[in-house]
Amino acid sequence: MSDSFGFDSVPSQEAPAPVSQPLPDETDPEQLAKRMVLSTIGESVKADYEAQINLDGRQKMNIRMLSRELFVSRKPMTAEAIYDLWPKGLNQSGVVNSSITEPSERGRIFRAGFRPTIQDIQQYQSSSEYIEGMGTLGIEVDPNDTGLTVEQLGLLTILSNPADGRDLKRKLSHAGITWNKYQTWLAQPVFAKHHKETMDNLLKDMMPIAKQQMAMKIAAGDAAMIKFGMEVTGEHDPNGKKQIDAKAFIGILLEIIEEEVKDPQVLLRIGSKISLRGSKAIEG
Repeated sequence: MSDSFGFDSVPSQEAPAPVSQPLPDETDPEQLAKRMVLSTIGESVKADYEAQINLDGRQKMNIRMLSRELFVSRKPMTAEAIYDLWPKGLNQSGVVNSSITEPSERGRIFRAGFRPTIQDIQQYQSSSEYIEGMGTLGIEVDPNDTGLTVEQLGLLTILSNPADGRDLKRKLSHAGITWNKYQTWLAQPVFAKHHKETMDNLLKDMMPIAKQQMAMKIAAGDAAMIKFGMEVTGEHDPNGKKQIDAKAFIGILLEIIEEEVKDPQVLLRIGSKISLRGSKAIEG
């Protein structure tokens, strides 16, 4: 084929890339990071990782502002620190407590939004939205500041989601983590620390739900749950009643011995032995 000047065009030494597969920009760090995340934890894991953030715009903005405050104060930008600094006084309906009358304080509380859980703050801090938002404030946030890999962060996010209904085996499979790798991570101090904190926070967050479920089963007439609920609330304490009955019996036994044995030294020895052995029997 000739060009517009009548010369034959020089054939290309390389075949052009198909239109559907554009050449990647290997020099763009953001693109490289995205490809690394996708190749490490997969598209589905990334979707789960981002989808669990349940915060509105005010809450996200306040997390970034409090993070900046901690950064300027040279303090760790942890979810716990942000939770403690969060202005209190706004209910879930978005109404500021009437006991707070100072206009500026009411405005600060309203702009912050309802205080999220520590887990929600942690999940947002691990998102690309938070990292990019902090970047606009002039603070470069390394998502691996925790000492965890992207793969480990992704797994902790999946493990901390109780709503997906999967057991541990299926959660590991979904994240592409073998049991042996998981056990190896648990032996690493940094991962073990974050794993424990994540599970402890998850358990605390689930307590209100557990109580609700227990109340529903009690209301439905579940006899075993009714008995358990009464023991939890102290309405029924069979073990405590047994201890009270045993102590009462020991008291009666000592009274009888005192009536029949007149030697003070003998009474003292008998009383000491009964008290000591009786206490051991009750505790055992």
